[in-house]
Amino acid sequence: MSEKKKKDPAEQLIIKCRKGVGISGGVIAIVDSAEKAIIAERYGARGVIVAGAGGLSRRTTEPHAVQAILESVMLPVFARVSIGHDIEAAVMAAAYADGIDESEMLDAASATNIDYHRAAIPAMSCVAPPAPPMAVGDFMMFGVPAPAVTATPEAPASKDTATLDVALTKIHHGVAVLRTRAPQLPNMVGETGGDEDTPNITHLSAIMSDLKKEIKIVTAMTPEERAAHVEGKAYKVKLLNKVVKLQRLPVPFFANGGIVHPLDAAMAMDLGYDGVVASVNVFTADNPEQRMRSLVLATIHYKNPRFLSLITENHRAIRGGAGAVAPRRA
Repeated sequence: MSEKKKKDPAEQLIIKCRKGVGISGGVIAIVDSAEKAIIAERYGARGVIVAGAGGLSRRTTEPHAVQAILESVMLPVFARVSIGHDIEAAVMAAAYADGIDESEMLDAASATNIDYHRAAIPAMSCVAPPAPPMAVGDFMMFGVPAPAVTATPEAPASKDTATLDVALTKIHHGVAVLRTRAPQLPNMVGETGGDEDTPNITHLSAIMSDLKKEIKIVTAMTPEERAAHVEGKAYKVKLLNKVVKLQRLPVPFFANGGIVHPLDAAMAMDLGYDGVVASVNVFTADNPEQRMRSLVLATIHYKNPRFLSLITENHRAIRGGAGAVAPRRA
């Protein structure tokens, strides 16, 4: 009898990345019910991430919730799983999820990441360069304790290419889609008295700026310098050379964190992201359909200021619609 041919991890990653490219160029919505997933699909989202109730649950997605959403929409469905929890990843694949999102917002199961090559479906994970973790107070104002510390890459990052090193380490290990890490929970008007239109755009801008600078640094290196640069790192020089050739990461890279306003989505796209992960707060508004459609249109027409002026609405407060947010001034 002939031996069963082993699957080539590199070939499998190419297949997974092709699936990831299918969700690029638009909005991924975080949902916790089939009804919200239907709204996301109807108004143009490219995919959904299934989270627990309200999007703030610290446990993995329930398989029956994934299956209910799969039966309701034709969109790619990603299920949230804990960092390092290979069994959760396997269960979500068995539940026919299209992909997994290894989320830093859930309780970590391990100090290391999931074995992405072992996972049968594409994995999404965050790029978390050296930065202070979320303050405990940021979580406690929502009535939930702070999560465990996010797993770190296996190899130390170079000081001058920290963000790129983290991203390429994740890709080498099999991640098919990358996103930024949300540095704080979305601000909720009804609970904190703040403005819901406050994604950390500064954070998104800094991540992309660092990444572009680091790509310029490695582009200026000679082949010998690149070979020396990857010594002691988890990834190979072949992957670094691919970044130099493409002048970008070889997998989709999404902006994540508190985005509910179309102008913020447009800015993320203009910065160079491949799409945005919409805030869970989109569905707590009294007009989620209009918000979702505005976000989707903003990611498509982000280079057209006139069109953006037409789709930008005067957003009302998220929890209970307690008045309008003052319009932004140019």
